[in-house]
Amino acid sequence: MSKTVWAWCAFIGVSAAFGQPAIGKRSIRPAAPTASSAGLARGSAFHVLGDQLGPLDPVRADMPYPTEIEGVKVILRNKDNGMEVRALLSMAGAFEIHGVVPSSTEPGAYLLRVETPGGTSGEVDVNVSDRVIGIVTTTNLNGALAAADILVPDADPQRLRMTVPAHPTSTLSILAAGFGPISSADGEPAQEQNLLEGAELLVGGVAIPVRYAGRYPGKSGYDRIVVDLPESGVPLGCYVPVSLRVGEQLSNAAFLSIAGPEETICDAHGALSPEAIQAIDAGQQIVVPNFQITDSATSFDFGGEPIEFHSRAANGAFYAYSSYELESGAAFIGATQNVNGCSVVTLEGGSDDYEPLEASGLDAGDILNLNGDAGAQFPLDRKPTLVYTGDLGSTVPVLPGTFSLEGKARNMIRQAKAASARKAPRPHADFPVIPQDLTPGTYTLSGTGGTAIDAFSATVDLGAPITWTNKQAIDGIDRTNPLEITWTPGPEIDVVTVTGLAIGPVPDAPKALGRLFTCQAPASAGGLTVGADILQLMPVTGGSEESMGLLSVLQSNTPPNGRFKAPLVGGGETHYGQIGYTYGGQKSVNFQ
Repeated sequence: MSKTVWAWCAFIGVSAAFGQPAIGKRSIRPAAPTASSAGLARGSAFHVLGDQLGPLDPVRADMPYPTEIEGVKVILRNKDNGMEVRALLSMAGAFEIHGVVPSSTEPGAYLLRVETPGGTSGEVDVNVSDRVIGIVTTTNLNGALAAADILVPDADPQRLRMTVPAHPTSTLSILAAGFGPISSADGEPAQEQNLLEGAELLVGGVAIPVRYAGRYPGKSGYDRIVVDLPESGVPLGCYVPVSLRVGEQLSNAAFLSIAGPEETICDAHGALSPEAIQAIDAGQQIVVPNFQITDSATSFDFGGEPIEFHSRAANGAFYAYSSYELESGAAFIGATQNVNGCSVVTLEGGSDDYEPLEASGLDAGDILNLNGDAGAQFPLDRKPTLVYTGDLGSTVPVLPGTFSLEGKARNMIRQAKAASARKAPRPHADFPVIPQDLTPGTYTLSGTGGTAIDAFSATVDLGAPITWTNKQAIDGIDRTNPLEITWTPGPEIDVVTVTGLAIGPVPDAPKALGRLFTCQAPASAGGLTVGADILQLMPVTGGSEESMGLLSVLQSNTPPNGRFKAPLVGGGETHYGQIGYTYGGQKSVNFQ
């Protein structure tokens, strides 16, 4: 639930101590933000969100946890045999309940309901599994900062932040959940016991054996991961992706902030300046401009017939960031992640089960202008969300950009679906109309000013685009063999990102989930290899309508190219942001 919704709920209040409880849509969530379709794990903590679920002032229980708090109960009913299980409760409030699924609960399909003195909610489907591994994040969102402590000998642990990053050789204790049932009582303080043999932590795609993966001592329903970062080989940055892997199981996505041995603050690789990170950590809100120029072609299989659409767009905004947006990965956009490496993350469910975080934009006027030195002129219109969007000549409607790699992958799906719908009523000969590529050169983004951002002007140099040379040769992806990607060498300062998205069945999940791998290399390298160890974590695709796969090769610029500030109305200026560009293409593929 967003902060806006919470504030609204607090404002309207509850007219009585208890009313008719209602569970929100997709609001039965594991304590770690794993995909909603994965369900709950035996012996693990979970949350129920809704309305009038309990007392207006939340009541917390002491351990051992009871099955009832002030008349509030959470009951799971087995859909096969009708047997009912009462969850252990640690907190009950009007809008949220925290509980633990008893380890004795049989795996299977259940219906969950909430009973209060004011009534009984409707029943909501939920799956209970032996294990749904997940990393807890500071904002309870997938892809956000991991809730982790840096363990320091003979001193108190330090909470991991961007201004308190981990370092090579650091020992981390990462909060987690869903590791499976235990034989002792669930609602009492847990004893240390390892539950995941052979677990590895994927840190920026680097597999690191964990020292411990089991119950969090003294807690109930939570687990933890203890890992020693190696002295070398781990990527550095504010947004280093991290996941837990156990065999073919992969946790949700999170990120760690890791700095070099002598650095006291992480490097956001141009997405944020050190001054911006320090300001946010001090509780301030900052403004960062972030704009993206996109020129890419997508080949998509529609009903067995290949089609292609071309997307040429510019969009972005002057975003206002607080610590919540930063820790949720909102500034992920434009951040170089792991050059010469790969990483894999689990997405937040199926293509229709995703709610991306959107930061707030600020007004810079009705229209911004993007002009090229060869005479090109493109207006960017202000949307109600204060995101500025301009179509530079696309064969499908322009879709506003989202922040994370996950969001970019979701946009690929949305564009593919839009292209399919657009094609259906049109003769094949009329589709697609391929516009001319953007001409390399200097482009200027400018505006006359609005209520928050004053008049500004900024430039970016669009380099020569690369060509994905073996695009046509890749018809499908064999998950058991390395995948070679080749392109014509590009500018030394540019980066090429290879992204694979697969939505399909994965072990221990009741329905299809999405996974996304990303690999990066300098544009000048001319190619990279995606290892079989990465590909084997991807779901198999092509077996159902909800299953699909995409492969993309995208070239982008890095700072200082496109870096700029803008003046604020009333004085001062934004922090450094960037005009970025993305060239390339993507195609639908099957992972087999």
